Amino acid sequence: MKKKLLIVSILLIPLLIWIFYCFLDYVNHDGTSNYNEVVYKNCIEESEYYATYPDKCDYIISNYNNPKKMTFDTMLIFYEITIKPNLQNLNLFIIVFAVAIALYYQNQLLKNKVVVNILNRTSHKNYIKKLLVESYKYAWLVPLVMLFLFILCFIYSGHFDSSYRNLFNVDDNFFYNMNIIVFMVEYMFSLALFNIFLINIGLIAMRKNHNLVVIIIESFLIYIGLDLVIEMFVGHFLSKIMNGNISPISLFNQFSLVYYNSVLQSIIVELGLVIVSTLIVYLMYKNKEKLIIDCEKNN
Repeated sequence: MKKKLLIVSILLIPLLIWIFYCFLDYVNHDGTSNYNEVVYKNCIEESEYYATYPDKCDYIISNYNNPKKMTFDTMLIFYEITIKPNLQNLNLFIIVFAVAIALYYQNQLLKNKVVVNILNRTSHKNYIKKLLVESYKYAWLVPLVMLFLFILCFIYSGHFDSSYRNLFNVDDNFFYNMNIIVFMVEYMFSLALFNIFLINIGLIAMRKNHNLVVIIIESFLIYIGLDLVIEMFVGHFLSKIMNGNISPISLFNQFSLVYYNSVLQSIIVELGLVIVSTLIVYLMYKNKEKLIIDCEKNN
């Protein structure tokens, strides 16, 4: 148990640090304070500017000494961070985190032939069920990390008021006006489903290979290959159905929800990936004799 917690901590801490870095990068490049100073000065000193932007000037002048009214809302900040390259790059390597944490212990059971003894004491069906349950329970780690980011955004912004955002030509994303709790529950559930899909890729790779490094590398390559296939053959089709977007849906953009008109659409896509990949996992593990033979091959 202690070794499990150590492995989780070793992988989770760098992920949290990276998320915190993404947040700090946004804060350090947040130019709203300087922008507010310039607009306030223009509104006070230039009548022509005031006549051109009366609503903006009235808001800036009346709320100039209220910092919370002069910052973007939590939802916009959260969205802006999820679409920035720093966090988007995490999409590429998230499968390493998901597979390493979820399958470290299960791989040890296979590598050390413990599974052979387990199958002598329990049914093969129960083993598969326990394998999936024990692996999938780690699917909530990434959603919790993103909840941590959302909390950081709220601490920085301090509000969900869209008044300041409405002064700008900001794209009206569907979740800006969603109930905050409903959005986060649906968003975290969508990410959990996506992580189950990633874990399934790891389980597929683990069926024949019982070396964790090889499993991670093979899972990564499968992940890359699947993304290319989805983008080339079904990505454009799905994207047009979802929101008319000409950019194809990609596995590497699951944090930002840029391809969807609702979180429910994201959940449907992730659920489809989970169902197909779980079926493949079941088919690969259903033969008890072959599983035992492959375990016996380990030195």
